[in-house]
Amino acid sequence: FVWDTNTDTFEPRERSVVLRNIAKRTGVSEAQLQEDLLRRRRVLEWMLANNIDDYREVARIINLYYTDLPRLFNLITRGGVPSDLRQSA
Repeated sequence: FVWDTNTDTFEPRERSVVLRNIAKRTGVSEAQLQEDLLRRRRVLEWMLANNIDDYREVARIINLYYTDLPRLFNLITRGGVPSDLRQSA
């Protein structure tokens, strides 16, 4: 990674050795791993924006990520709040 002073962020310069190793070990492509990382980042950013810090809420969202990802992303993309998860369960 290299620091970009214009955007105040780290920018990747080469393919990740870690992702390459995970891809080889799991049989999942690096592109699929990148997509999954972006989905997880989006969930974490939504959780941060909604001040989700209670371990029960975090556990509920992690469980939903693995059991009903479309439902979770529907909630996130329509700007839903964590209490919507309990109402539509």
